[in-house]
Amino acid sequence: MKQRTAETLPASTYIGSNIYKKSNELILSLSTPTLMTNKLLLISTMRAGWEEDGKLSARITGDELHKIFDRDKNSGSFYESIKKACYGKQNDKKTHNGTLMGFMVVMENKKDKSFSAHNLIMDADFRKGVLSVTFNPSMKDYIIDMKNNYTCLDANEMMSMSSIYSYRLLEIFRQNVSIQEWLMRQNEVDNAGKPYYIQYDFTHLKLMLGIIDGSSNKVLEVLQKRNKTYRDVEDFDQSSMKEFSNFRRNVLDVAKKELDEKASIRFEYHLVRSGRGGKTTAVDFYIYTNEKNCKKVKTEEREIKISEQNMDDMIDELRDMIDEKLPTKDLRQIVLATDGDLEKAKDAYRIAKEAGEIHNLTGFLLTAIRDKYQNTKKKNGTYDKMMQHTDEEYSEFFAKY
Repeated sequence: MKQRTAETLPASTYIGSNIYKKSNELILSLSTPTLMTNKLLLISTMRAGWEEDGKLSARITGDELHKIFDRDKNSGSFYESIKKACYGKQNDKKTHNGTLMGFMVVMENKKDKSFSAHNLIMDADFRKGVLSVTFNPSMKDYIIDMKNNYTCLDANEMMSMSSIYSYRLLEIFRQNVSIQEWLMRQNEVDNAGKPYYIQYDFTHLKLMLGIIDGSSNKVLEVLQKRNKTYRDVEDFDQSSMKEFSNFRRNVLDVAKKELDEKASIRFEYHLVRSGRGGKTTAVDFYIYTNEKNCKKVKTEEREIKISEQNMDDMIDELRDMIDEKLPTKDLRQIVLATDGDLEKAKDAYRIAKEAGEIHNLTGFLLTAIRDKYQNTKKKNGTYDKMMQHTDEEYSEFFAKY
């Protein structure tokens, strides 16, 4: 029984963290990785580090992969699925399409009319029970130690997705909502209970979901033409998704159902048509907090953390760290808010000390932990509470997209 319990722990137990920082460039890239490829990329990125030979690499053992994917160690098909995700099928003309080896990031700077395309992975091999992935060193700023232009994702949430379209829409929505939250926070706009709004051109959406291969030479050639529109590459869609009824049934409705069941956000959508009864040209998305799953996820994560670590010891450590005398019940709430990671509490307390006089220290710490305060620079007598980025960094980001 104990062995089964260990096997069903969240993927982050074996990956190392539940916080996954993904570059916005990668989220918005027009490539076609499969669901397994995306998940392997997530794990590899979180494990990435510099080797003695100067390579940026990640190593994951076969045992860890079985636990992360909750698969039987004796499953031969699992090895084949990992192999296929790395480099594709043998004797296949499109060997690297949708694989780690074929993951191409296309980046465009509209301001100076330039673009670049880079393969993200240089090597991937599985030897002696260990999967080794080596990243392109020119892409290091999008893999490790990112300082700006990234989105925080929940690794457990991402790994739970069973549809590639659910996976991609979840990270795309997260990236958009992160920006909108940041802007509203800057302008002190309260969006409580209201949905976040995103609209995507139908063809652009298919490019982002990999239905149309945005990294193919023919598509890239069209996209670089002056006055191009995304619909200029619509003819490259030779899949069944060309018919919107199929796209709606197999992509939108599948993803809507899965996010509603598993994710901390959910969405509704409306179709934009060209004239009354005309062809669908775009999709309006309305993103909501999925309250039932937020509560469920927080409860499960806290139970796991507390079952693994002694709550009394953590409260004592917190009491020693904080100069002010806080009631035990307050310290307990702070421990729970950190999900057992007291580094979050230390960071929040450092910010509190720099802020000066605070009337409700417990409330400040809980809010700082929840909202990921990072900036302690005073602004008009208050503190600029930013989620992830500086004004300069986001100005640069918006100039590119």
